[in-house]
Parts: sequence; C-alpha cells; structure tokens
Amino acid sequence: ENSFSISDTARAMFIHKNTLIYRIERVERLTGFRLRSFRDAMLLYMAVCIQQYGEQQE
Repeated sequence: ENSFSISDTARAMFIHKNTLIYRIERVERLTGFRLRSFRDAMLLYMAVCIQQYGEQQE
C-alpha cells in the first residue's frame, strides 16, 4: 500500500515511525527475513497467508 515507505506506513497505522522501525527490526530478528527486501517480504506474507488458510481448514 505504501511502497515500503516507513513514514507513510507509520502514518497509516497511526504510530510513530520509530515504533514501526522497531517492530520491523523485531520481526526481522525473529524470522530471519529482511522485510525491506521485496522478495523476503513477499515470502513472509505468503507464509502467513498459508498458515491462516490452514487454520481456517481445521
């Protein structure tokens, strides 16, 4: 939605941009994905979608 813009994304989420940066860095540490990389962001997004789909099927 916000083309990887930290400022635009933080504004859309109604949070401070430093909070968003902290959250992104935390997800990156926990998952090993670099969310500022389009490829890694898409892989993580697809993994979450697959997990949610699996939970709906149970």
